[in-house]
This record gives sequence, structure tokens and C-alpha cells, in this order.
Amino acid sequence: MRYDAQQATIEGCCRLLVAEQVLEPLSMEEVETEAWNVYELASLVEGHLHFQLPAISREARRHIECLVTYDGEPLASPHGGYRTPYWLLTGGRRVGTFAIGTLISGIDLISISSLYVEPAMRGRGLARRALEAAFRAAVTSGAGGIRLDASWTWQPSVRFYARIGMWVRMWKHNLVFTWQQRLPPYRVEIGESEARFLIQQGEGWRTAVTARHLGDRLGWEQEDLEGRPPDEAYHCAPGTFALHLALAGWPLIRSDETWERRHHWCDSGQPEGLAYKIEIFEAVDRQRGFDVRTPRIPGIQYRDLDEI
Repeated sequence: MRYDAQQATIEGCCRLLVAEQVLEPLSMEEVETEAWNVYELASLVEGHLHFQLPAISREARRHIECLVTYDGEPLASPHGGYRTPYWLLTGGRRVGTFAIGTLISGIDLISISSLYVEPAMRGRGLARRALEAAFRAAVTSGAGGIRLDASWTWQPSVRFYARIGMWVRMWKHNLVFTWQQRLPPYRVEIGESEARFLIQQGEGWRTAVTARHLGDRLGWEQEDLEGRPPDEAYHCAPGTFALHLALAGWPLIRSDETWERRHHWCDSGQPEGLAYKIEIFEAVDRQRGFDVRTPRIPGIQYRDLDEI
């Protein structure tokens, strides 16, 4: 019964997005699926190699697919694989791709993937509006919100999700961003040596965590956060703030003692856990031959994967 209820929620979300002309279902026709995969490949190329995919032959495209996929295999059909593929629309025109997971995650979130906007249509807020529409449709259909994964090394994507106020829920395999009904808006203020993470409370803002840049160490005061009863914001605030600090090139390690506990936070939680996973994420991508362009964070050794 729970599975049936989850499927009804996902289907309701999809119907709303199609009815609002945010999305158009991808047909099963080979020409259509291949065109969709060209966008998927363009996304991988931009993320891993940092250039926009030119018009190339099918043979050359197959070669690049094997370079930028993690399994070294050509892209499979977008149909299946626990997601439903769509075209992203604006004004009835196809401008990119979007996919919705066919399973609800453990905390009643609908999974989004393959969000891509063609370069000529960027800078118009299309991706943000699509995510906002997906969040509204998910909640209307009975879900708690949406989630999506992003690789730390895909800096433009990560910075975009952080800029629009998505929370970071975990980093077990990738950064997991989320919007949820139970998560209030937040704000991050980063100065030269002090930064604050603020959570909206009523009509005002309350500082949850204060950080200080201490050279190769991070100062961290979360007394206000500790005053909250444990909830989703309590869980997500330290990691979300840590990501914003990492993007600004701040240190994430507070002391030798907290660094020794980094494995305790290797899935989510405190900034040392994020520092530990950043080193691994970057080492994996370097080993695959990807072009890693990320901020240098004091305290991280940036070892090769075998050494880690």
C-alpha cells in the first residue's frame, strides 16, 4: 500500500508539471531518445571537462561518452533506470532536459536528475523556475519536497543550487540538495574573517551558526543551533553552512580532535565530514582523468585515491 501511495504521489507530480507545460514527456522513438542523450552528454562534458559539446559525428560522440561516464560505457536509453525522462520547456519550446525518479526517497522526497538547460537559453532563470515548479507539484501531490544529487567537482551546478537556497542533506556518494516543506529559508553572510548562517524565524532571521576564518583552522560556534529541538533544520544546517564556506575557500577543520572524528560525519553532519569527502570526490575524478577545478581549502591534503 505504501508503494502504491508513493507511485500515486510521483504520478501526480508529473501530471501537474506536464499540465503546466513545464515538462514534456520524452517519447520512445529512437530519434527522440538520441536527441535527449545528446543533452545528457553535453551535461557530462561540461561537468567533467569544462567545455561545451560541439556538433560532432555519432562515432565521435560515442567516444566521448565512454570518456565522461563513470562506467566507461556509452549512454543507455534514458527510459528506465528508475527515472522518467522529460524535455524541459519554456513557451512550448524544448530548451533542455529533466528527469523524475520513479521511487520516493526515505523521507518522502521526489528525486530530480538530468537537469540541463541549453547554453543559449541560460541566464533567464529557467532552471530555478523548473525546480520551484517541481517543488510545488511535489508538495501538492503529497510529497515532502524534492532532492537532487550534484558532484562537488561540478562547481557551476553546486554554486547554482547553493545560490538559490537549497539545503544540503548529505554527501554519502554525492552532494544531496533538497527543498522541503519542513525546512525554512536560510541566508549565508560571509565576510573577510567571520561568516554567519541564519534561519528564517517568523518575519525575522536568527543566527544558527557563526564561523571564523582562523588561517588553516575554522572557528565554529553553534550555540543557537544547539538551542533548537532536533529537526530537519538542525540536521541540515551544519552541512549546508559548511558547503557555502567550502565554496568560498574557507577551512573546514576546527581542530585535530574534530578531524579525528571525520568518519563519524562521512555521510552528513559537521564540516570535517565534508572536508573528508571532498578529498575523496576530487581524487576519484582525477583518477578518471576528469578536469577538476575547485577551490583550494586549507587543511585538505588532496592526496591521490590510492594514498587515501
